[in-house]
Amino acid sequence: MTEDVNLDQMLDLATPWCLMVAATLRIPDLIAEGHHDISDLATVAGCDRDALHAVLGHLVAKGVFQQQAPGRFECNRAAEQIASRRFLDLDSIGGRMAHTWGTLLDYVRTGLPAYQRVFGRPFWEDLAAHPEIAADFDALMGPAGHGMPDFDIELSGGWDAIRTVVDVGGGTGAMLASLLRRHPHVRGILVDFPGTVARASEILASAGVADRATLRGQSFFDPLPAGADLYLLKSVLNDWPDQETVAILRRCAEAAGPAPSTGTIAVLGGVAPDDEPRSLGIDMLVAGGKTSTITQFTELARQAGLEILAAGPQSSGRFVVECRPTPAPAREPTEPAREAPAPAREAPAPAAAQEGACMTQEDAEATRARSLVHGQVCYLQMPAADSTRAAAFYEAVFGWQTEHPYQDFESPGLIGQWVQGRPSAPDAGPMIWIHVADLDETLANAVQHGGEIIDPPSPDGPNRTLATIIDPEGNPVGLASHSSPQ
Repeated sequence: MTEDVNLDQMLDLATPWCLMVAATLRIPDLIAEGHHDISDLATVAGCDRDALHAVLGHLVAKGVFQQQAPGRFECNRAAEQIASRRFLDLDSIGGRMAHTWGTLLDYVRTGLPAYQRVFGRPFWEDLAAHPEIAADFDALMGPAGHGMPDFDIELSGGWDAIRTVVDVGGGTGAMLASLLRRHPHVRGILVDFPGTVARASEILASAGVADRATLRGQSFFDPLPAGADLYLLKSVLNDWPDQETVAILRRCAEAAGPAPSTGTIAVLGGVAPDDEPRSLGIDMLVAGGKTSTITQFTELARQAGLEILAAGPQSSGRFVVECRPTPAPAREPTEPAREAPAPAREAPAPAAAQEGACMTQEDAEATRARSLVHGQVCYLQMPAADSTRAAAFYEAVFGWQTEHPYQDFESPGLIGQWVQGRPSAPDAGPMIWIHVADLDETLANAVQHGGEIIDPPSPDGPNRTLATIIDPEGNPVGLASHSSPQ
């Protein structure tokens, strides 16, 4: 039997916005301070009298506020609750999320977030550019928004063997504090952005576990603290699409170490049973996040070098997945090749050429490491809001190779990684300069693939010409064309 649905009530867009406007203007607080008349309220709130009157009149009709006489307002219990809901403020993270719902059609049509179209930057870059909004987001994700976690994580192997847990993307430490309080023999490492972990000290201290917790301010796309027994991903993967999910899992796998002496990765959030009904969350719209089915996640974990140990609901009702690094396949011994007479005066082939197709990634990295000299730049991290877009640009313009679906790249003489969550720095910091064979052709190619020329070609001495571009991620890149001296 189908229940009656009141579509008119469901389509009421006015009431939520009126509530948020009243919260943003602090109307309940102003009334509590003695400002009851609509003219007085409008003056102290700094807004239009008639417009505010219309908003409050709508809320009175919905049971929020009371109008004892025309134009004279009082708070009731519903109005008082507005004051306690800090995330209704349109000038805070609540406003960011409220406005983002207006991009739902773009998201449904493309499957990609349109947050940047509204606020000028992707979500994580926007938080980095607005510390006060980032602090609100941390509060929303922490005790102020979700309360202190009151549940344990039930590991398939128990907690007796766990000595160190790394809470990856753990925000201000509420979950880590809860776990350390429940398991006094465990030490914890909290990993999140520097500004976020700086706000964790009070929570950890109030839980009495600050002496067993270490704070690591960094992106979780960078290498994680290695050698821990447990890596926790709570409410992290649901904020990211597949490619970034694989990158985060891969960092956990690298830090957990190769099998058999390896740590466990526990995932809460971002994974659900195959038969669980789908739902829509704001994380999808702001950052392109998703919740994978366990079947989909198993494939993502495989790409990251992980295998599933256990998956299922716990007594808390939360769905938890445990993973560990996949044991590397044993290398079969090969029959030594017969030696052929070497041509006279021919130098021995390098190790990489001798091993040929049997060369593993570890072998290649070892060979490259042997070729480095002191002082040589050996690794590069490039900020990228969209690593797929960044990879396409650098492959098309400079021929860099990216290891899909991960974020690692290789350029001539240098390897590196696209880093999400780290804002670009168009006006500060070190700058990368790339040698190009044909400067004019490279500039045209860069513009064709989404770049922008900011400094046109100019001579720098008799044999070098320089130009500067901005890549699609907002990073400045110098181009240098070198000609042979006459």
